[in-house]
Amino acid sequence: MASFKGIAYGMGVFLVSTLFFYSLNSGISCTNDGSHFALVNSMVEDHSFKIGRNVAYSMHDSAIYKGEYYSDRSPGWPLFLYGFYWMTLPIKPFLMDIRTDDYLEGKTQSGDLRRISLLMLAPAAVTAFLLLSIFFFLRSFEYNVVISSVTAFLLVMGTISMRYGTVLYSHSLMCLLVLASNYFLIKYAKGQNLWHLGIGIFFLSYSLITEHISLFLCLPIGIYLLVRCRSFIFKMRPMIILIASGLIPLLFFFWYNYHNFGHPLSIAQSHQVMYSFYKDISKTFFGSDPVENFKRLLIGTTYFGDRFYSLLYFSPFLIVIFSLLIFRPCRTLWPETMLLSSEFIITLLAVSCYSLPTGGNDMDYRHMLFAVPLLAPLLAESLVRIRDKLVLLDRRLYMTALIIYLFICAIAIDAQFNHIRTVFQEELPSVFCNVKPALTNCTLLLLLGLAYLGILLAVANYIKVVKNKDCKV
Repeated sequence: MASFKGIAYGMGVFLVSTLFFYSLNSGISCTNDGSHFALVNSMVEDHSFKIGRNVAYSMHDSAIYKGEYYSDRSPGWPLFLYGFYWMTLPIKPFLMDIRTDDYLEGKTQSGDLRRISLLMLAPAAVTAFLLLSIFFFLRSFEYNVVISSVTAFLLVMGTISMRYGTVLYSHSLMCLLVLASNYFLIKYAKGQNLWHLGIGIFFLSYSLITEHISLFLCLPIGIYLLVRCRSFIFKMRPMIILIASGLIPLLFFFWYNYHNFGHPLSIAQSHQVMYSFYKDISKTFFGSDPVENFKRLLIGTTYFGDRFYSLLYFSPFLIVIFSLLIFRPCRTLWPETMLLSSEFIITLLAVSCYSLPTGGNDMDYRHMLFAVPLLAPLLAESLVRIRDKLVLLDRRLYMTALIIYLFICAIAIDAQFNHIRTVFQEELPSVFCNVKPALTNCTLLLLLGLAYLGILLAVANYIKVVKNKDCKV
């Protein structure tokens, strides 16, 4: 019964969250998500990676090689969207078309708007699943339901994850991949289940072809596995699974590069049509002041006169994490705490050294967003430690601190609503511009998911029955 209630609650949270994010979307907003869509559209309609017919969507966020136009985005997110499109194709005829930004005027062709309406379900659903994943990640660390729920809610709704659940950027998937990779690799270190190793390495490898900057995560993860798993990871079977699961996404990536740009290591960004710093790795990094970038990413408020959404200034509830410098986390969490902290720090340092760390016109820390969910255990631990200390000292002091913290959280969430639409998007009467399509389209998505789940359970049950019959014979 408890299991059924848990599934029902999870489905309810998933549906409500997907409805929320989808109702905030306004289709393709700029050349960034336009470049992703151009590639997916070409794959669906033309069975090609060339985006010549769809180049209007990507404009200066394109690559050119031997006179042909390509997306300058990494292929991980478009490949995911391509699979998502075919999996959700049965509900496409029944969807409601969404209201879109003026950016799409004159760009859409026959069938594009319905396809956009379908694909915009992907970031909404992925971010909803991220919310649930953070919750279960924390439950695996044995935090209670309340602390896990509050932490998951804050890390999604109180950070720019809210915005990136409403646009067709790659960051929502990237957050989920990195979190899932850490979850499975930590489980492998504790239980030595080879399935966990394979899935964790696959997700880490897929994150590399989604956003290349996740390459820096391989160092702390590699050290963690060497330290925690040194007695068994170098055996034959773990090594085969590690290499094989890591190669699956990478082989596709190398083939994609070779097929389009003539060399396995020739990435799309190196053929960018407009930005020269992409073409030379020495200019991709250290093209701006790393110290200034570091400060701006954490506590900045403006950049060239425009509002800049930094991590700590616009998500101030995260500041309580520094309390762990005083109240150290319990010793059993130390290896995982060190892993997750080092991943966040190395990502922050890498993005600070990036020549364009401000997310272009998005004016935020989106390039390091995938490392923010990794702070979940640190935030949860700090909330638990502060709560326990305040309750012991004075009940009234605890209630006062709680009210102040809730007020800070409300400010952070309000700031994220103000960031849903950026400076290059048209003003709308409300940020909730697609409520009616959300009610229809998200319900259809959930029903389709339940249908697929039913089919999987039926197949699994059939296999079980056949195996039992074979055993009796």
